[in-house]
Amino acid sequence: MVTLQILVLSFMVRVRVPQQETKLLAEAVWFFWFNHLAMMSMKHNHGFSFVLLPLMALALLAGVLPVGAMPPVRLQKTSAWHAGAVVSAQEVASMGLDQCFRSDPIPDNVFARMRGKSYPMGCRVSRASLRYVRLLHRDEDGKTRMGELVCNKQIAADVLRVFRQLYDEGYPIHSVRLIDDFGADDERSMRANNTSCFCYREVKGSRKLSAHALGMAVDLNPLYNPYYRKHRNGKVTVQPANALKYCDRNARFPYKITRSDRAYRLFVSLGFQWGGAWRSVKDYQHFEK
Repeated sequence: MVTLQILVLSFMVRVRVPQQETKLLAEAVWFFWFNHLAMMSMKHNHGFSFVLLPLMALALLAGVLPVGAMPPVRLQKTSAWHAGAVVSAQEVASMGLDQCFRSDPIPDNVFARMRGKSYPMGCRVSRASLRYVRLLHRDEDGKTRMGELVCNKQIAADVLRVFRQLYDEGYPIHSVRLIDDFGADDERSMRANNTSCFCYREVKGSRKLSAHALGMAVDLNPLYNPYYRKHRNGKVTVQPANALKYCDRNARFPYKITRSDRAYRLFVSLGFQWGGAWRSVKDYQHFEK
């Protein structure tokens, strides 16, 4: 018989057990501790590695935690998510695919990037009404890249569903980064063919908020699917300005959204309106709800 001292939360307990059962009991207590600390780490947004990995190392050295029993590490902190970075199939598997497609209240570190840019002073849209969405997408070369966007919580589930399906089907998307990476400049973001959603702005000449200001619209592969308007005086407005050649929708080029396009069918099936179907203007990149 041996006496085993076990720290359970804030209590020290002495347990007399047969020696051969000591290791089994210690392993059970370790897993209890691990799960408790994992929950606390995620709740308070502590770094997983700073809190748990040293404890696992100690447990391994002590022979309490078998090597094969180490729980898989899951990426939790948004600070480790780098939109645009290429990730391998092995990295996706280690993170867990569901962890790569999720929406959360906007974390402080993400909101700090938005403040004064896409979320300016005097913004009439509450932070609580928005969600930070992280996702994976395939680029034109078939590589898997990390992506992120901010949208209204009312459409977060739909946005995740669409992008998850597009990822599974290998649909090419050039870039999905916060518009804040482009100084919240819509023209710069579109010129870079960057897919985005939330950016607070009022409709020019009014106090009306745009669908993007509410986080209710997604612009997909915008360089190749531009905004086009022909005015009565014959003047043409194209956004982004370098996308005039892609206004010819009979031409063949990559990323083109049409009614037969997979992204079009997915968004429309979930109740989104497509700007390419509008009459007075054409906004081929635009899906709003």
